[in-house]
Order: sequence, then C-alpha cells, then structure tokens
Amino acid sequence: MNSTVNILLVEDSPSDAELLQETLHSVGGGPFAFTWVESLGEALDVLRRDAFDVLLLDLSLPDSHGAETFIRAREATPWLPIVVLTGVSDEGIGLEAMRHGIQDYLVKGHADGHQLARAIRYAIERKRVEQERERLLDEVGRQAAEMNASINAIADGVILLAPDGTLLRMNAAAQALLCLPHEMTAHTIEARLQHFTLKTEDGKSFPLSDFPTLRALRGEVVHGAITSLTRPDGNTYWLSVSSAPIRMPDGRIIGVVSTFSDITRMHELQEQQRLLLHTISHDLRSPLTVILGHAELLKEIMDEEGITGAMPFSTGSIRTAAQRMNTMIEELVASARQEGSRTQYQSQPIHLPAYLTDLFHRTRGALVSERVQLELPQDMPLVQANPDRLERILTNLLSNALKYSPPECPVTVRALQEAGEVVISVSDLGAGIAAEEQPFLFERFYRASNQRAVDGIGLGLHITRTLVEANGGRIWVKSELGKGSTFSFTLPLA
Repeated sequence: MNSTVNILLVEDSPSDAELLQETLHSVGGGPFAFTWVESLGEALDVLRRDAFDVLLLDLSLPDSHGAETFIRAREATPWLPIVVLTGVSDEGIGLEAMRHGIQDYLVKGHADGHQLARAIRYAIERKRVEQERERLLDEVGRQAAEMNASINAIADGVILLAPDGTLLRMNAAAQALLCLPHEMTAHTIEARLQHFTLKTEDGKSFPLSDFPTLRALRGEVVHGAITSLTRPDGNTYWLSVSSAPIRMPDGRIIGVVSTFSDITRMHELQEQQRLLLHTISHDLRSPLTVILGHAELLKEIMDEEGITGAMPFSTGSIRTAAQRMNTMIEELVASARQEGSRTQYQSQPIHLPAYLTDLFHRTRGALVSERVQLELPQDMPLVQANPDRLERILTNLLSNALKYSPPECPVTVRALQEAGEVVISVSDLGAGIAAEEQPFLFERFYRASNQRAVDGIGLGLHITRTLVEANGGRIWVKSELGKGSTFSFTLPLA
C-alpha cells in the first residue's frame, strides 16, 4: 500500500487513541494518517467535510449502546470500510457487527500493530470487493433489464433455453403466439412441442428431432425453417423458425435462442397469388388460343389468295402480340407452379455429355442448337440432379443467351469440376449487362435496361435460380458491356 491511508479514529480515551496510533506506526508499512474524535456524532460531522479510507470505531464510548452504535455508523457511512474495537467481553458484539456489514473487529489490548495494520488493510480491500460486487450486480441487473426490454420490443417471438432445454425466457410476442400454459414452462422441450400440431410445408407431420430448437441444442444453426403450428384452441399459424446455439469462447453450448416469425398472412397472400395466377392463365389462354388460331387462318387465306400490303402486316402484328402475351402467361404460371410446388423431385446421377446431346435433339425446334458449342472434358464425372429441373435450367439459360446475342454469334456451354461439384457455364457474345444491374438479375420481374424490348416479364432467371437452389446449387453471372455474359451454376457430384 503505497499511498497514505487516512484513518478516522473514534475513541473517547486520549491515552487509548495515542496507544493505537503508536501501535500502528511501530510496524511500519504505512504511511498512516490519523484524525481523532471522541464521539460518533463528532465523527459523522467530520465525514461530511473530509474523505477517509477507513473508520476505526470504539464500541466502549460513553454514549455507546452496543449494536446500535455500529448499526448507526454503517447506515450513515455505507461507502466507508469500518473496523470496530471491542473489549474482551464484547467479542459477541464484534461478530454481530460483521453480520451487519462491518468489515472486521479487534479486541482492544490484545491486538498488536501487525494485527491492527492487517485488519485495516483487510477492511479496505473487503470494502473494495463489496463495492465491486455491488457494481457488477448493478451492471448485470442493468443488462438484464436492457435485454428484457429489447426482446420484448421485438415483434417476432424470442425464446431462450438452457442446455437441457429448460425454458429460461420468453418474450411477450412468443407468449402471445404460443399461448403456452404456465405449468408447461417447466416441462421438457419435447413435451412442449407435443402440445402443438406441427406440420411441414407439404402437410406432413414435422419430425420433432428435426425441429430447429432441438437441432440447435445439438450444435446446429438453422435459418427460416417453415412449419405450420396448430394450438390446442384450433388456431393455426405459419411460422418461420430460426435457432442457434449460444456458445462460450471454448465452444461449450450454454443455451439456445430461437425466433418465431408469424408468416401466416404472407402464406395466405402467396396462396391467393398462386390461385390468381392459375385463374389468369386458364381464363386468358382460351381467348388467346382463339386469337392465334384465327390469325394463323387469316395468314393462310391471304397467302393462298396472294393478298399483300397492310392486311398481312396487321395479321402478323396480331400474331406477334398474341405470342408475346402467351410468353408472359407461361412465365407467370411457371413461377407460381415452382414456388407453390410441394412435389419432392428425385435426383439421380446424370452423364452431362449424353444428357446435353439428347436435350439438343429434343429441343431442336425451340432452340437454335446449331449455334451452341459444347466444351466438356473427356473425363466428366456424373452429377446429381433432377433431369426435369436441369432441363428447365439449361433451356432458360440457353434461350436467353441465344435471344440476347447476334444470330451469327455462337453460345458456348462449358463444364469444369471444382472440389465436390461441377460448374456449368453458358456464355454468349451479346451486349452484356451493366455491373450495377447484375445483383438484381435473379429477382422476380427484374429486367436489365437493355433487354426490355424482348418478350417476357422478367421471371425466367428468377425461376432458374429457384430451380438451381432446389437442386442444392448456386448461380451467378459475370458480364461486361459490349463483350457478352456468362451465367454459371453448380451441381453436386453424384
């Protein structure tokens, strides 16, 4: 202890006060500075003016009433370490003082300088530890209050679990969504989940072992698992559930946090959208078929009779507009079918060279396959994919490449094995796509500014991305204005 220890001594006997000071100074290890007063009342007046490191309090003062004295001192100076001095017969009072928050006590006449110095230093250190403990408790309480306020302000349901699945905390949104009875909060997580009827997107029972919260307890991170949850009161909600383990720096799992987003309204809107698109496709295609049929018939009649001029031109415009409308309807229907499909597509090993050869043969009328060049390695490994999905991916990319590049320019299909997957690329020599537009190409209804004169409404690449991701792959584009574009996607090895 290098700095001076300022001691306020409350002692009614001048000789005892002087002896205490001499005893303490005799052992060295200071420096110590004393201020001596004769009564507790006088000490409290001094404490209002000056700061001290420790209060040394004699319990045998003329106005002392035992425990009342140190209790009064403790209440008046909660910030100050206190050491009480007792007589031999008052050791019980000393112990009682420590139970009331006094840091230490000494028996007068039996404590040498070393004991007194240790008691003072111990009192100061113990008080410092107590204050730090109180500060930490206040900090923990403040952080807990902030966390409670934060999670209760979140519109989504938030649940915190212990490593054994015990429910630790649940915000107001989660309670309102789940309506979990209070008695069930102490049940196991499996029992709590069985309180509800859980189903997957395709209407099957959700396996409890696959539920995101249980997977997080096993160390997994799960994002956006979709489930329908039916409460015992019959109300059904569609939820997007995300869960993650809470890990210490050493990797130990000390809990789990789960969030529940109510997407019921979104799900209803998507169902309405799919129904609307199917209705549109059905109601529009019938008159559109009639328009196209009569346009074709008029063309044949005019060709037979040798009619030229404005009438064939108008008839061709009708056919072109009807075909453009048909393309738009097909894209809308394909998007609705893909997003609303609950069919489980089975993948299988596919030999790409043979698959592409067969694809070009079957689509000769729809794709200008003679413009397509294949660059595939001889030792191409088998890939794992669903044949129907892969055909839609390739025809979408190839038709775009052929449509957005000059008729005399080739389109190249390449494949390259990288790690545990195969990268397939479709490259053209068209106008290219501006860098600032490339991040939005795969979004629904987006069309690049230099491609808006071509048939379609901007769903082709969105559908392609959905199909690639459903097959466990990813898709991206590299393009430069005036030099063409390369769309690439991955397929896992068989």
